[in-house]
Amino acid sequence: STTRKALEEALEQARVAPRVLMEIGSREAIREAVIKGVGIGAVSEIEYIPDPALCMLRVRDADMYTHAHVVCLEERRGARLVEAFLGIVADLQRDTSTRLPLRASGKRRRV
Repeated sequence: STTRKALEEALEQARVAPRVLMEIGSREAIREAVIKGVGIGAVSEIEYIPDPALCMLRVRDADMYTHAHVVCLEERRGARLVEAFLGIVADLQRDTSTRLPLRASGKRRRV
């Protein structure tokens, strides 16, 4: 996952070698395993679902980020709903000063 890759890169930069005993394939399964006391897990902040049994710990002094991509079928790009959604994405990009690449027909596009 992109979250795992970002965490592994941050750990490598900090020269930390974790001892991984188990790999779990989904955010939901990670969450449930942590709730059951199996160990600790990592999810991105936006994917974290609060639970009284969980304690979110922020990783400090690490430059971690992931990329989100928005995709649509080329023939649907002109649809009103798709255009409205892409307009929201464009507004978010302006608000956060980030650029999210959109890929259609193998071409990279910006909204």
